[in-house]
Amino acid sequence: PSSNTIAVAGDFYKMEGNTTPLTLRAFTHADNQLTFIGEQKTNFKIETNIFVLPSALDTPTISVAISINGTVLEESKMSNSVANVGTGIIVTTSAIYSLSPNDYIEIFVSNESTTGSILATKANLTISEI
Repeated sequence: PSSNTIAVAGDFYKMEGNTTPLTLRAFTHADNQLTFIGEQKTNFKIETNIFVLPSALDTPTISVAISINGTVLEESKMSNSVANVGTGIIVTTSAIYSLSPNDYIEIFVSNESTTGSILATKANLTISEI
């Protein structure tokens, strides 16, 4: 599990924690980011599913987004609201993007409602060439 401290409600922060890649083709992995090491610009579908819990006893709206080179892709921002105190939610998002050599992918999270921390207990990131 990884916990993200939220300083400003609605701002996006890089997802913290330890990640383990299962299969890497044309990518390297370090510091919660995947770097494209292909030789030419290539189109990819990038998808992520994250199970998150708010750390505070509230019912915030949590957002997830895909980031390329540290910049959140606006079209990838997706949100889900916690219905009951103490329960988690799944937030899913995807984007299609043309990666150039050395571009890197990261996942960012936001608490849209409060400055309460976000605990991501499970995350899956899939990158498919299209």
